[in-house]
Amino acid sequence: MRKGAVIFAFLFLISIFLMALAYADEIEQVENAYQCLENVVGNKTCASLPIEEKIFSILSIGECKDELINDAIKDGGECWPKLKGGSSCDIETTAKAVLALDSVDKNATVQKEWLLSQVGVSSDLNWFLEIDNSGSSGALSCSVWVKDPDSVSYPRYDFEIGEDKKIGSDAGPCLTRANNNYWFKISPECYDRSFQTKCDEGFLTTLVYQEKNSQTYHISDEVHSVGRGGDTIEKVNSYCFLNGGSCDYLGSLWATLVLDSLGEPVSKFLPYLTALAPSYPEAFPSPFLYILTSKLEYKTTLLNNQKHIFDEYYWEIPGGRGKYYDTALALLPFQGDTLEEKENSKSWLLGVQGAQGCWDNKNIVSTGFVLYSIWPRNNGGIGEISCSEMGFSCINSGDSCSGILREQFTCGGSQVCCDPVPDDEDVTCSEEGNTCVEDENSCSGEVTGGLCAGNDVCCDLGGGEETECEIAGFSCGWSDECTGSLLSQYECTGIKKCCDTDLTQTFCSDVGGEICSNTEFCSGGNVLETDDLDYGEECCLEPGECKLEATNLDCESNLGYCSSSTSCDSGYEETSEFSCSNSEVCCVQSQSSGGEGSYWWIWALFFLVILVVVAILYRDKIKEMLDKMRARRSGRSGPAPGRGMPPRGMPPRFPPDYSREPRMGSPVPRKIVPPENPRPIQKPIPKKSSKEIDEVLKKLKEIGK
Repeated sequence: MRKGAVIFAFLFLISIFLMALAYADEIEQVENAYQCLENVVGNKTCASLPIEEKIFSILSIGECKDELINDAIKDGGECWPKLKGGSSCDIETTAKAVLALDSVDKNATVQKEWLLSQVGVSSDLNWFLEIDNSGSSGALSCSVWVKDPDSVSYPRYDFEIGEDKKIGSDAGPCLTRANNNYWFKISPECYDRSFQTKCDEGFLTTLVYQEKNSQTYHISDEVHSVGRGGDTIEKVNSYCFLNGGSCDYLGSLWATLVLDSLGEPVSKFLPYLTALAPSYPEAFPSPFLYILTSKLEYKTTLLNNQKHIFDEYYWEIPGGRGKYYDTALALLPFQGDTLEEKENSKSWLLGVQGAQGCWDNKNIVSTGFVLYSIWPRNNGGIGEISCSEMGFSCINSGDSCSGILREQFTCGGSQVCCDPVPDDEDVTCSEEGNTCVEDENSCSGEVTGGLCAGNDVCCDLGGGEETECEIAGFSCGWSDECTGSLLSQYECTGIKKCCDTDLTQTFCSDVGGEICSNTEFCSGGNVLETDDLDYGEECCLEPGECKLEATNLDCESNLGYCSSSTSCDSGYEETSEFSCSNSEVCCVQSQSSGGEGSYWWIWALFFLVILVVVAILYRDKIKEMLDKMRARRSGRSGPAPGRGMPPRGMPPRFPPDYSREPRMGSPVPRKIVPPENPRPIQKPIPKKSSKEIDEVLKKLKEIGK
């Protein structure tokens, strides 16, 4: 048994060593990808690149920002044209450009304001007002005031809701009964108005919406409930981004994502984006909606769309942008996260990487998006810091600098920043590849001599994965998860933002629930989506409990046996995890019995390794034996059973001519007379002695000891 444990430990150490080598190879391949992209962009020059290539060059390697700004059109450079060219502004292109400029700390306020100016009311949805009693089953007498923002007087409409929940009458031209008189349908002409409701008993109101020509209804996340004498206000909150007066779904996805990353409220866009998602599968809405809502249903849909063909793991959406772009988009919500699907795609990407490091035949968009989404690095530098603040001198751009030009620090006009007397330690923190923090106590690594602004110190994180935001004691996450203020001065991974308070997260234990694995189900209770769930898990609320799936509950199907006695045999223990018929108990093999059976898999692995080694050592001999076996089978005399003809492709066999030299397979054995010029007789290959095999087995046993 000790030998088995040693072998297991030996194999475990080998696996750790191989994982370390794989990680080192990954780092090297990623660096090659960044170098390849820098070379491709440098050879083509930023000025000659199309707009989208400039965008993803900025997102990945921080290059081409000035050229992208120069591509903006309209007065003041408010927006960008379509990716494939054009003279009018485009929502998707402008949103991507704003995201790129924000990633390198370039001010894009003007362009963000242009995006917000394109917001309009979506006419693609039907909206309904639901009113119901709360806590009772009696009838309601209600009134509703329809508030027009352009008017100072609001019409009032009275109506009754019966015990059967049905509404007795319409409430003006804006609210007409629908859905079998259970709801009010809101007229599209009244989407800009609010509805104040009051009833004689406690009641609740909410909004329901559906895509036109669809049978699916969506209930708003906001439900307003009040007691007697209270009132509620509901207003249609359905907006999109308009291109040419019509909602642009793909543009709305990108614009909403970008505004969310900038800390803007985006809840008013979610009804349109969620309801119309099934109508635009080519836009690949799942990664956007998972970032914007954090709902597990979008994560599940997203991960289920991963393709697995042999050893290739990627996303490729019908009507999408190709496997590299789609894979980068699919993994965008998981920047800085680790999950199996992401690791599988990373292995695939590293396996299909070009010889020089790029992907998709040195495609700038594909390579840039893959790097930004999966292996991002901070291209923002240390921000806009003045040259004098760092103790350097501003000189005219045409004058020579006796030291080093510090382009990352700003000067007025056309002047540049000059460090006149550099020394070996006169290097900025970002040039060292490190991070500036407030003080030494905020540095979890080693403080270096790199230059930082003000009284900040340069911190070497030692290769750790903590971001600048986390080092400063704050949290990185999506904007909608932050209940405090966003801190733009601290960097996070990718499009996540730094928040000065803990993120709003709900864990299963917080609601008294139990996490069920992907092989279990929640029996007798409701399930809830919480932030600590992994893929395939669910939070089971009381009084429910997690139970194994029905196919896994049988005792004998799980290598156990049913016993009618009060105790199990030696080496087995009773368990309630699996069931037996009648009153019998299930006995399964004890994990702590120390018996030989509990280590059978170690010995099986050991002998499997031996077989593989022997097969490798004697592969030539085995191949020869297989060839001989095939030759014997192909050389059998006589037709195949049940057939009158020889196998296809073989020449016909005729009765032997005994007047000639005998052939192999003749029915009558005869003494063979050697011809005058006999063929050279092939010497038989001597058999390998078993001594060599014994030597191999002996060495393997010594390793096991």
